[in-house]
Amino acid sequence: MNYNRDHHQAATRFAVSIHPEIFYALQVLSEDASRIHPGWRAMARKRFPRREWPLDLPGRIWPAVADALEIEPTIEFPTVTKALLDLPPGLLQERLLFGLLHHESAVGALLAGDVGLVEIASKLPRKKREWLAHIGLYPLDPQSPAAVRLAMLIDSPERFQADLVETLERFWETVFADTWDELQPALVASVVRRQKQYETCAFPEFIRHTLLPIEFDTKRRVLRALRGGYELPWRDVNLCTFTPSAFNNGRLWTVYSGDTSPSPWFPYFEPDLMLRSGSSEHDRNAPAPDIALIFRALGDTTRFALVSLVGRQPRTAIELAKMLSVSKPTISHHIHLLRAAGLIHETVHGGSVLISLKRVVFEQLAELAVARIFESRWPLDLRRSRK
Repeated sequence: MNYNRDHHQAATRFAVSIHPEIFYALQVLSEDASRIHPGWRAMARKRFPRREWPLDLPGRIWPAVADALEIEPTIEFPTVTKALLDLPPGLLQERLLFGLLHHESAVGALLAGDVGLVEIASKLPRKKREWLAHIGLYPLDPQSPAAVRLAMLIDSPERFQADLVETLERFWETVFADTWDELQPALVASVVRRQKQYETCAFPEFIRHTLLPIEFDTKRRVLRALRGGYELPWRDVNLCTFTPSAFNNGRLWTVYSGDTSPSPWFPYFEPDLMLRSGSSEHDRNAPAPDIALIFRALGDTTRFALVSLVGRQPRTAIELAKMLSVSKPTISHHIHLLRAAGLIHETVHGGSVLISLKRVVFEQLAELAVARIFESRWPLDLRRSRK
């Protein structure tokens, strides 16, 4: 994370951050019309189909959820879920509605029950209605998925928050942990490249290079959104944050209120950040899975039971030991063999290590086994195990 002072005397920093990137990824996954990362979307929808989402939000609402979490840049997923869990449901409700409507009195009227969502949207100023139309909330059908989910947010923020956290955690476990590992090196390279570019030009020129949907009025010294009519006096800005994104092709951005002054956050889209079509193998030259080792790992009845348990839900080693009635050293031995076979993920969550399956390996297992056994292009391995 690096801090600089630009030509207009505003502090800036460039950083890699999983927030809001994971929310933009959910947006891309939610939008059938999305044209970026088609292979990744196919893989993600297979691993985590929409019918299994505890909270299936329309695509354009996901970035507003990210905006509700005013946290520092982080590369750790647990930091995101902790921030969400620590946020009082009423504050999440208020921030999310404001992030969508961009109108404080309208949010107040909604929460007071004075007016409904459809009616309040129609009464907003024209510029605000243009913004709502851009994110698919105007005109608003009261029976649409967006209206139904927002009604839940208004009527039951606690349930909305719980379903939201569960959706994020399951998306991380089934899809985004692999994606984030693959993306990070390219994101770091983007930060280095863009920071050097930033140091050679003025802020207005830099926002043109990154195609951000804003303009800088050099005479009035005002930062202005190209949609929605939002303006921010530059003298009020404390810190600008730039984070590279592989998913924010809508080039959305936000402003955090901060402790003392507003802080714009620009997740600039890098169209060259490409994702391979769903493979969880991060090294293009990584060796193929060891089929013999995989079969050995799965050939033990205890390990097969262990795999069946974590295939349905990620669990800790302590939970598995209790469920399978084995000692901790024994469960550690089984986990070691499954790890060596490349069958499991291990992620830190709440001070514990959660074990989950690499589903893509199991999906490829039959194809790999057939190729190794029946195709002559693979060398024969005639080693025998000891008895």
